[in-house]
Amino acid sequence: LSNASETDDLVLLVVGGKDGYVERDGHMVDEADIERRAAFGRADPRDE
Repeated sequence: LSNASETDDLVLLVVGGKDGYVERDGHMVDEADIERRAAFGRADPRDE
């Protein structure tokens, strides 16, 4: 986690469910998103 601004404070909003657990955490909501989400972990998706 980093702040892209050198002049403004980083504002972080954290939201959780009852007892700190949200039912669908870690589960795919839509199987059609698999390829799009996989691209988030790549250094530069344009290199493929």
